[in-house]
Amino acid sequence: MVPPTPAVPLLPRTLRLQNRMRTVSIKLPPAVDFLSEMAGMREWLDKHRCAPSMFKYHLEQKSVIIEIEFDDEEEAGIFKQYFDIRRFILVC
Repeated sequence: MVPPTPAVPLLPRTLRLQNRMRTVSIKLPPAVDFLSEMAGMREWLDKHRCAPSMFKYHLEQKSVIIEIEFDDEEEAGIFKQYFDIRRFILVC
């Protein structure tokens, strides 16, 4: 007789969803116009019907770090690829 396998506790739903989210971080150089870049990102997101779950930014020395969190891994990848090719340094 085989002993029963212990039950594996299920993770709370919110924790499981957080694990699937993807954050793209972009470092804007000091010379870049922050407002124009934010407007450009919003335009790109609207055009591609991407809806990030979180958008935040903070200063790091003279640069601005923008963090965009996506619920959809594919949307995050497309966004990262576009802005990586354009000119931004990605912080992963």
